[in-house]
Amino acid sequence: MSRKILFVFALLSTINYQLSTCYASFEDIGVGARAVGMGNAFITVADDVYSIYYNPAGLTALRQKETASSYGRLYFGLDDGSNLGKSFLGYAHPLAKKYGSFGLGWMNFHLSGVYSENTFIFSYAREVEEIKQIPGPLNLGINLKLLNKNYGRDEYTIKDNVFAKSYSKTVLSADLGGLYQLSRYFTVGLLFSDILQPDIGLKDKSVIPLGIKTGISYRSPVLNTALEGSYWGGEIKIYNGLEYWLFAKSFAVRAGWGMGTRSFSNLTFGLSYNIPLLRFDYAFVYPLSGITDILGSHQFSLSFRFGSLLEGPSEDPFYLKKKTKDLEKKFKETEEELSRTKNELEKLKKERVAPPAVTPGITPPGRPPLPGVVPQPPTMRTHKVLEGETLQSIAVKYYGEEKRWVDIYNANKDKIERGVVKPGQILIIP
Repeated sequence: MSRKILFVFALLSTINYQLSTCYASFEDIGVGARAVGMGNAFITVADDVYSIYYNPAGLTALRQKETASSYGRLYFGLDDGSNLGKSFLGYAHPLAKKYGSFGLGWMNFHLSGVYSENTFIFSYAREVEEIKQIPGPLNLGINLKLLNKNYGRDEYTIKDNVFAKSYSKTVLSADLGGLYQLSRYFTVGLLFSDILQPDIGLKDKSVIPLGIKTGISYRSPVLNTALEGSYWGGEIKIYNGLEYWLFAKSFAVRAGWGMGTRSFSNLTFGLSYNIPLLRFDYAFVYPLSGITDILGSHQFSLSFRFGSLLEGPSEDPFYLKKKTKDLEKKFKETEEELSRTKNELEKLKKERVAPPAVTPGITPPGRPPLPGVVPQPPTMRTHKVLEGETLQSIAVKYYGEEKRWVDIYNANKDKIERGVVKPGQILIIP
């Protein structure tokens, strides 16, 4: 393949040579060996510094500062020795939960000496806690991007009037992303990329189209799998990826595949070696259509985590939020029960202060019994629980039988928790 043919191939989707309409560059080719090894199915799995590229909402999962770099050699083995490559540098910084997380990233795609694309990214993400009607966590994120493309000067471009005014152009764009946890293991995600649809053309209009990517993932401590789909510039693609961690999460294997319109089809494989604070990733991509007589594409990544760990949920966020709601409900019920108990105590105090009513068969205090009437015990007695007393010991005290504790319990169900009395409690003795 000659250098001129390769040049046309690389730029066919980025510049309008003779066609009246053509989509611009900055296609989604993926970055980071972990995500690439999963077939680029990563918008619902994003939980590291590469969230900057795939879905900024994933930055909320970070509990420690993280930086990463990656390099990919694309279509290795082209017969003219051309060097197609992509690079990435990123930094993610989690703040306190109420402030969210932010990230900075730079990505470069280049055909050495011919063409290059640079993307500068600022990301911000935060969990939306105000929506209490939903059971699971909802995270939202935004990317602000500066896109720059640059063409090299050679014997072909110098003669083309497309480059009469400039060999480069810079525009502003933005992405919006979201992650919602359906349950403990399932998460759905949505990403709108390049929502500003900037014009990156040098001469004629060349718009970067709005991209839409969505998917669902299953995530557990050792297994992650995702199924995602995307629409970009009239192209529809499906991605599927799997990641499995071994040996206490020190080693991982990955696999994925992709297929879509315009003869898009590939297989991916990946590996990871993880030690405290450091992770090395590798990915291999082999195209099943298009350019196939090559040695595939290779991606290498290095991630470094540092700084103090932020306080984070020790349990699954979905269940943590559900547990919080349950506790709030229980707290409200407890407050209502406490209010009822206070009202009952006030009522008991008034009854104790009020003069006793004269009831047939009952001798009021300080009065002698009526002739022929046998004094009866009051209809209601109370007992103040002392230190060390139990329902059984109180039953023996009043009834002479331990088994009568059930009667006392039934008369005081609203005060006694799990059959245990507390010192100072006022119990009704039936």
